[in-house]
Amino acid sequence: VEAELVSRDIGCHLVEVLEAVNLVLFESRGLTRSPVLVDSKHSYLHSVLSSRCGSAILLSIIYIEVCRRLGLTIVGSRVGEDFLIWPQTGYPEELFKVTSGHSLFAIVNGRCVEDPRSMASDLTGTSLLGLEIATNRDIIGIALANLIRLHWKRASRSNHGLMLTSPLRHVNDAGEKPNMMDKSNVPLLRPQDLR
Repeated sequence: VEAELVSRDIGCHLVEVLEAVNLVLFESRGLTRSPVLVDSKHSYLHSVLSSRCGSAILLSIIYIEVCRRLGLTIVGSRVGEDFLIWPQTGYPEELFKVTSGHSLFAIVNGRCVEDPRSMASDLTGTSLLGLEIATNRDIIGIALANLIRLHWKRASRSNHGLMLTSPLRHVNDAGEKPNMMDKSNVPLLRPQDLR
């Protein structure tokens, strides 16, 4: 990104820096957002960097880290099913002013801002102030929760209607043979027990 900024003789203007980040990440490097999260490889950083296709939260993490290395603070928050990011500013209404056909919020978050089905399309400078900014711990939690949901969907596919609170299987003692057990007295393993 720094090389792109130097080659285009761009200073430190916020919009130009973010456009350069977008150009490098999404055009030059070809990063794309996975439309539906069905493959766990879109939720692991090393896989996203090699396949160039990732979940919204992983692409946000990459974006935040690239900008941090450029000295630009990007913050984010979960909004509905999306994780939205924006430059930290004292005047959030500036993010929604349209310049060169797009608002700064749309430049960073892409099409989900213009998509009427997305909760992001209703955000304004005022409502943005009401969002709780995610900490690093929150972001890791969101990424891990997505992985849990993804793997749970896959694990429960064979048992239709299986919920996160449903028993997965009987717990076998190491000394007992599974087929010799009285099923009525056997404890059941539940997902919430799997720390």
